[in-house]
Amino acid sequence: MKKIFFPFIATIFCAALIFSFNACVDKDFDTPPANGSDPEGVVANTTIGQLKNLHNGNSITDIVDDVIIEGIVTANDESGNFFREMFIQDASGGLKVLLDFTESYNDYPEGRRVFINCRGLKIDEFSGIYSIGLAIGDDGFLDGIPLNVVEEYIMPGMLNQDIQPAVIGINDIGSVLGTLVTLEDVQFIDGEIGGTFADGLSNPPVTINRNIQDCNGNTVIVRNSGYSNFANDPLPTGNGSLTGIASAFLNDNQMFVRRAEDVIMANTRCDGSTGGGGTGNESQANIADIRSVFTGGGMSAPAETKIRGVVISDRIESNIVDQNVVIQDATGGIVVRFNDAHFLNLNDEVEIVISGQELSEFNGLLQVNNVSNNNASVVGTGNISPVSKTISEITSDLENLESTLVEVSGATLTGGNTYNGALTLDDGTGAITVFTRSGAGFSGALAPTNGEDVTMVAIVSQFNDAQLVIRNLNDVTATGGSGGGGGDCDVDENFQSGTQFDPVNLSGWTNAVVEGSDEWIFNSFDGNTFARLRGFQATSSDIEGWLVTPEIDLSTQKVLNFNSAQAFWAHDGLTVMFSSDFTGNVENANWTDLNPTLAGSSTPNYDWVNSGDINLPVGGTGYVAFRYIGDNSSETTTYRVDDVQICEP
Repeated sequence: MKKIFFPFIATIFCAALIFSFNACVDKDFDTPPANGSDPEGVVANTTIGQLKNLHNGNSITDIVDDVIIEGIVTANDESGNFFREMFIQDASGGLKVLLDFTESYNDYPEGRRVFINCRGLKIDEFSGIYSIGLAIGDDGFLDGIPLNVVEEYIMPGMLNQDIQPAVIGINDIGSVLGTLVTLEDVQFIDGEIGGTFADGLSNPPVTINRNIQDCNGNTVIVRNSGYSNFANDPLPTGNGSLTGIASAFLNDNQMFVRRAEDVIMANTRCDGSTGGGGTGNESQANIADIRSVFTGGGMSAPAETKIRGVVISDRIESNIVDQNVVIQDATGGIVVRFNDAHFLNLNDEVEIVISGQELSEFNGLLQVNNVSNNNASVVGTGNISPVSKTISEITSDLENLESTLVEVSGATLTGGNTYNGALTLDDGTGAITVFTRSGAGFSGALAPTNGEDVTMVAIVSQFNDAQLVIRNLNDVTATGGSGGGGGDCDVDENFQSGTQFDPVNLSGWTNAVVEGSDEWIFNSFDGNTFARLRGFQATSSDIEGWLVTPEIDLSTQKVLNFNSAQAFWAHDGLTVMFSSDFTGNVENANWTDLNPTLAGSSTPNYDWVNSGDINLPVGGTGYVAFRYIGDNSSETTTYRVDDVQICEP
């Protein structure tokens, strides 16, 4: 009976409970409000504008008062163009909120009101953009709020709150930084047409600055992350509107869009055109067919014609001028010279309308000349494998091999310590010039010119005579010989073994702090690691840090060569010196300034500058030191040092 009785009672009890519950429930509260609700009892007591006034104007500032702000989320990390951050806005202005986790858009979608308890957070300002975060990181910058404590500071409120972007002109961006705005009657400049928002296909992806202009010629940067989900979308070719967050970096105003749909440019451009080259009726021709049309002088390419090929030149390393690109298909290669610097990257597959364009030679090199940048578009990616050739085969078949990719093996390179200028490649069947522009990113790198066995991939070119042009240092492989860039090397350090933000602690090197507590650290960007020291956001008011090489054997001539870069230039803080009596204490040694070429005030931020070859004194032993002197208030320049080589010439 118990087996029957208890289920029966339970059934009656449950039914009664359900009945009682249903009878008491107000059905108006069965489902939550469609737009959510604000946290109960939480009221903002400070505007975003008032919060900004708490920053002391010089460095990261602790927020110690009971400050609560509210704002509407205007941008987040949903598309990938913002990383570990979101922007919020109220009537008084905009603010960047740093977050130490991803996919925050799930909790903080655009249009959601959020309340932030700021006590215990920190506020910083850079280039007019104010940010809040939780702590100062090892790099001296403000870190985001971690996921495990974010609920202590950020309280989500109502959803779907309407915030309309202000419609402004390009010249007004600096007055509304951090807020959502719309630019109208704007377009991407001619030199950008045919490109994509960024480069998501490279490894790692590449963030790109694009430029838009209004019809009065005012321009502003549109910065797009290679990790965004629209990185590889083609740029619109017409005129229209762009909505995004108004931003700045140093002296440059910028715009960050949230998605490709924020850019609506379907109208005719300022000149009445629709952008993009050609009529759409062009027939595709083989590159070899276009080359065969040329009979000399200056003549026109066939009408209603386009070519398609893979880019074999490297725009990033700049070993050809920025208006030229070399493309190759299965039949051959050719140089295309645009009216402006182009956007095409190595291994892009491109279509270029060449209808009626000039075919001419420049010092013997055939090119399609004076092409509008609008005539080119990226249609995919590809890869051209080099064809193995001897030098005698190259020189005897120059016209057919011109502007194609070849590989020469079993050769030696002579003529100088670095790649800059003209070197000679000899494989026993003949010799050919290898030319590197002084503006190439690797022009100052040491070349394998001391008898190494060299394998070289290069573009066949002409400058009256045959020559080869390498794209980047990956095109050259050297084995045997003395290594380095000439003779035996006492020092050959590229800092790649270091861990980001760790002190430079390489075997044989001395990392000495004379003033303050800041020292040379490893720093990395785009896969390259280097040594860095700076005054900007340093922990000490005064800084003097030394990085000294291992001992150098000077019984024979040794040559110093290295690269330096600077950023946020405020002073000449780097000196490179030599000592023959250093024993471990930099202050007890005698030092002589070597006066190398260094990155300086006129050098763009983070651009590498080669030191040139510096002959060290012969005799005994010696050391080279990189000394940084600065502070964290006015003498704040960031300096980077890389690719330090001390070798026989």
